[in-house]
Amino acid sequence: MKIDSYMHLFTKNIVELGKFYRKIGLKVKEDYSNEHLLCVELNKHSNLMVLEKSRFQSFHPTLKLAQNDVHSHFISLQLKSIEHVDQFMKKVVKNGGVETEKATEDEWVYYRSFKDIDQHQFEVFYMKPQPQKS
Repeated sequence: MKIDSYMHLFTKNIVELGKFYRKIGLKVKEDYSNEHLLCVELNKHSNLMVLEKSRFQSFHPTLKLAQNDVHSHFISLQLKSIEHVDQFMKKVVKNGGVETEKATEDEWVYYRSFKDIDQHQFEVFYMKPQPQKS
């Protein structure tokens, strides 16, 4: 079964966040976006829907939003190599994102973390190939 996924976030400034995502190399699907929301394609089957706060709350009026620095989620993006992770992070920092953790590497994974200009928490990582068990 193929499942397309849409993760929803809210923003205070849709225009500025759209500029940030474009500058770091993410694709905004213009035909699914307008002045109140952005559809950011993460891959063929996963999208990030970023909505103005009032529009976000209209989907689920009883949903309690996290306050200040309280996070109920973070988004992980798997990239093709360690070099891709580092290149992506350079774009993030250059365009106003903030790296939140030092680069971490172990036998399984290399990852780095950042907050976008709306303080949404992301992790970008490369999963290392593992030897096949015999």
